[in-house]
Amino acid sequence: MKRFVLFVLVALFIGSFLAGCNGMVYSLDERKRRFKIIDDIRARQFVDDCDYVALYDRPSYLTEWPVRDTD
Repeated sequence: MKRFVLFVLVALFIGSFLAGCNGMVYSLDERKRRFKIIDDIRARQFVDDCDYVALYDRPSYLTEWPVRDTD
C-alpha cells in the first residue's frame, strides 16, 4: 500500500512537470494577454493615485478658504 501511494505521488509530481508552465486551462498567448491587461490596469491606477495625492484632478480641500476649480 505504501508503494502504491508513493507511486501515485511520484506520478502526480512528474505529471505536474509534463503539463508545463502554460497550465492546462489557458494557452500561453491567453496568459500573456491577461497579464498585459493587468499591467495596464495597474499602471492606470498608479497614475490616478499620483493625481489624487498631488491634487491635480480636483480642487484642494485642505484649506478652509474656498478654492476655485481651475478646469
